Amino acid sequence: MTTETDSPTPLPPLPVRRRSALQAARRSSIADAAAGGAGRLPVALYACTGGGTDHADNTDGVDDANGADDAGRTHGAGSAGEALRAAGEFVTAMGWEVVGEFTDPCPRSPLADRLRWRQVLALAGRRRIRGVVSPWPEALATDPDERARAVGRLDDHGVFVQFTRCTDPGRSARAVGQAP
Repeated sequence: MTTETDSPTPLPPLPVRRRSALQAARRSSIADAAAGGAGRLPVALYACTGGGTDHADNTDGVDDANGADDAGRTHGAGSAGEALRAAGEFVTAMGWEVVGEFTDPCPRSPLADRLRWRQVLALAGRRRIRGVVSPWPEALATDPDERARAVGRLDDHGVFVQFTRCTDPGRSARAVGQAP
């Protein structure tokens, strides 16, 4: 004896979604990177944190491979430089190539006002990078809407964004009542 609960109702077919050429290229980049078939995928490391330098000393805010800025100064604990070093370890583990490390001093400033962010967008526009790696979402932009616009803008260029952590470690420590 069969009742209505015994026979499952068939689900409607999923709608077919057409992808633009850029969306297809972006997905292909991610798939190639995941499969290791893309060789050394060029990516930019980017972070905007409260611990970054303000570049009043005329340095350019772009760190070298050792995490030192143009003045030869390495960034202190909790800084953008330290966060980017951790993101750089992720990039190395993935076998990707770091094209540059870019830091802006204030995560609360609008993206349009950030010099280093504009440099990352220029690299994306010239197809010099295929991805942007940032330590956590708030290191890109603290406002979720602004962050979504930034990711969308990179996506328009076929560039993916990868966060190496789900949130700022200091923020998560404060959320559970611990000292950062």
